Amino acid sequence: MAEQLQQEIDAQFGWADSLMGESSTTEQKSTAEGFETMSQDTATELNGRFTALQIAGEVSKEQLVLLNMVTNSLLQINQAGFNNTLIQMVQINSYLEDIYTLQRKMFGQLSEKLSSIDRNTKKL
Repeated sequence: MAEQLQQEIDAQFGWADSLMGESSTTEQKSTAEGFETMSQDTATELNGRFTALQIAGEVSKEQLVLLNMVTNSLLQINQAGFNNTLIQMVQINSYLEDIYTLQRKMFGQLSEKLSSIDRNTKKL
């Protein structure tokens, strides 16, 4: 399975070997030999660095989780505020309709009274 995958990759990207100047198998051997001859101090140092990377990754993950929670809370608060504003706007619109209706009645009655006063004062 792995050999077949390696052959497929070599077939697909074998053209890149000429750009690198060396074959990929030579590079793999030199890398492998470098790790085989690694000293204990170097291994300990790398182990420490990998541990530091792992800790930094965990801290970043925890901070992202907290940031996600805060963001969700803010979105919920914002949605609640939007809903309250929408309800208030509907109520205000209803009040404006009531004011408009009452003013039409009032202006109609006022117009009738003015017409009546006008008719009564013409005879004077």
